[in-house]
Amino acid sequence: MNRAPGVLAAGIGLAMTVALAASSRVPWNPDSEAESLLVLSWRGVSDSRDLCREPTAEDLAGLPSHMRPDRICEEAMAEYRLTLSLDGESLVDRVVSPAGARGDRPVYVLERIPVNSGEHRIAVAFSPTDAPTTSPPDEALGPPGGIAIQETVTFRPGHVVLVTRDGDRGEFVIRVADDGSQ
Repeated sequence: MNRAPGVLAAGIGLAMTVALAASSRVPWNPDSEAESLLVLSWRGVSDSRDLCREPTAEDLAGLPSHMRPDRICEEAMAEYRLTLSLDGESLVDRVVSPAGARGDRPVYVLERIPVNSGEHRIAVAFSPTDAPTTSPPDEALGPPGGIAIQETVTFRPGHVVLVTRDGDRGEFVIRVADDGSQ
């Protein structure tokens, strides 16, 4: 019986284990002393909107006259535009869609942006991508025009500045860690 393949496999396994153990002892020191972190984090329920259109000939084909609709409407959840600028420079400008396969779940925002320490002017806006329709907006995301904040914030080395929504008022708040314990 030839034991060479088994011995070879055991040797390779042992070598990989030793390499993994050795690499786990390598010190990792992120350059967090010179940078702070700006975090945008919140969730909210998007408002629903009816998207209506006139039926096409293809839509009406095969339907009896008493079943032909005047309009075809589909319910869709609103999308939002998220913008972030730091000292007047645009860092984020993207559309945020509701989660879920059908887009019927809450809207989630999570952005992490490294920022040099010091005083910076931040501007964050979160607003619907289209004009409000006749359906009322969901109060969870604030007024139909969206929400925004502009403030000057001091970023301290190794600390996190959080922009989130105040659940009661539906507007943005900025939370700055005063010491390393927060």
